[in-house]
Amino acid sequence: MNAIRQKIFGRLFVSKAQTVLWVGDDTTAAIDLLYLRYGLTLRGTERPIFPAFALDDWGHEYNRLALYKWLRAEGERFPRAEIFGFDEDGREVQHFLREIELHWQYPLYAYPSKTTAIADGTPVTTGVITNDQLDAPARLDGRPTLSAPLRRARVDWWQAPANWMRESFTFSIFGQ
Repeated sequence: MNAIRQKIFGRLFVSKAQTVLWVGDDTTAAIDLLYLRYGLTLRGTERPIFPAFALDDWGHEYNRLALYKWLRAEGERFPRAEIFGFDEDGREVQHFLREIELHWQYPLYAYPSKTTAIADGTPVTTGVITNDQLDAPARLDGRPTLSAPLRRARVDWWQAPANWMRESFTFSIFGQ
């Protein structure tokens, strides 16, 4: 059993206070291949659960990124459906959907490879998308025009011109 993950092109910038994920594409210079996992929040705990698959009341299995769309659209209809996955330490867990905050934003974790252990993920606090019409970074109003579940990640979203992405990235431009 493996937790659902998404392969993307991007770059991580890590400081003590935050981790910035710069979302790119495979044509952008200085972009790495990264893997993202989206946590589901366990009610009353704020702890993330990383799903591998869900089974609805009729035994239908959801085991890809589409699981997140199904949870938002149909989750309330299936409180007895079960989520199988992992906690933040990588231990296998099983929960009923009624134990999950279905409409919360997803805690986002980044991984350098698809074999990196869940417990070794880097929690992402800030997301940046490229906007070359800007001269400097600016906070995004609302959600980015990225596909789900990334656009529903629990991160502070910014946009910035591509020339701001460099190894000497300055976190202070994002106000943190």
